[in-house]
Amino acid sequence: SEEEALVRELEEELGIRVEVIAPLTTVRHEYPGAPIALHAFICRHRNGEPQPIECAAWRWVPLDGLAAERLSPPDRKILPLIEPLEGDL
Repeated sequence: SEEEALVRELEEELGIRVEVIAPLTTVRHEYPGAPIALHAFICRHRNGEPQPIECAAWRWVPLDGLAAERLSPPDRKILPLIEPLEGDL
């Protein structure tokens, strides 16, 4: 499932364990010759300190700073759904 893939990838890529709380949305985007579906979930960090195991780098970004980040077009489509959740996260 998408949820299992998310949990597995976060552990492999960053060395953290998360609990998937709920699906947030699925964004469909068309890159030239490559349509994608980006599945977004609300998760709770369970344990582990993020480490750049299989990625170049990582950092926490506050919700109110996400719009200023270099995000892909599909990621940008998720921002309006994340911002209202700030007090609940």
